[in-house]
Amino acid sequence: MICRFVHVIIDSMDKIKLLFVEDDKDLVFIFKNSFEIIGDYEIKTASNGREGLDMYSLYHPDIIVADITMPIMNGKEMVLRIREKDVHTPVIFLTGLDESKYAIAGLEAGADIYLRKHIIPQELDLQIRALLKRVSSKRLQLMGNDECSLGLFGFSAINHYLVRNGKRIELTVHEASILNQLVKNKGNTVSRDEFNKCLYKNDYQPARAIDVHIVSLRHKLADDPFIEIVSVRRKGYILK
Repeated sequence: MICRFVHVIIDSMDKIKLLFVEDDKDLVFIFKNSFEIIGDYEIKTASNGREGLDMYSLYHPDIIVADITMPIMNGKEMVLRIREKDVHTPVIFLTGLDESKYAIAGLEAGADIYLRKHIIPQELDLQIRALLKRVSSKRLQLMGNDECSLGLFGFSAINHYLVRNGKRIELTVHEASILNQLVKNKGNTVSRDEFNKCLYKNDYQPARAIDVHIVSLRHKLADDPFIEIVSVRRKGYILK
């Protein structure tokens, strides 16, 4: 099975790309300004579902926060259209106090969670971060011998590359092999000796050779703050 290479969370400047779809201009003003003050967001806005679809196609957001009841096209219809081609990008619906039935319909359409509109921006920020972290961790799963989903990235161990938002990042043969070992042993420490056996067969290489490859991999994976190659003193490395 071949995974779909998907974007999800942070752009090259470690900003969360947020698409906010809402027809209440006052609410848009409050949240947009609050999130700009928080500072970790790049925000685009749309005033209805149709504009939201257009902006989604142009912007490729990491997460969508949307009203449900809007003119021209409502939030449910917008999400249904998005889910026809993208089942991964997380969606949060904001609802009024009397819109529970619409919120349930929104979840059935493919939204991840719904929150009341009286939520303060700081709480919405925490909800966004928690949802993005949960989604990212779920994507660390092998999809076959050739390709897998790795957080924000697609990863091919056989063809030696990462891909994100359509951009291919080439890996050396050794980098791909090391990363593949880490993915297969996710959550467990892989020793330098294990890497050596995999990379060099019976030819011993100094530990520093593995460390150099790890440094390069960390740099290439830096766009995803939820993927970390951790050094375990005197033991090896672990992928978290």
